[in-house]
Amino acid sequence: MHVGLPAVRAMAADDPEVWRRVAQMSVGHFDHAMNIVASLTAGDGRARVIMALCRLVDLDGNLGAGSAMLQVSQKELCAMANISRNAIAPLMMDLEKSGLISRRYRRIEILDLRALTALSKQTRPSRIVDGSF
Repeated sequence: MHVGLPAVRAMAADDPEVWRRVAQMSVGHFDHAMNIVASLTAGDGRARVIMALCRLVDLDGNLGAGSAMLQVSQKELCAMANISRNAIAPLMMDLEKSGLISRRYRRIEILDLRALTALSKQTRPSRIVDGSF
């Protein structure tokens, strides 16, 4: 979506809070982009897959819920985690055996969001955990 500067200025003339909302959206997009970049620097494919799943759950607004259904195929998840389809199969099987996920056709159900989030925090590179880049 694109809103031209003249239109934003016109909206801001009626409501000065528009600038705060524009800034919040900008920071949110930047934060999301940096999370993607940072997670792709993880050398471990398992960590990249776990972090990609957590990002997808967070995008759906389900981060606090007990479970979540993601409309994503393994092929799409491979692209998000920068991992091959051959490499992702055993990782997904391991997550499924541990009770964290359930795989279906073009869907992945996260069965235990708290455990997946905790696992994501354990697998992140140290520079992501402590907040310094």
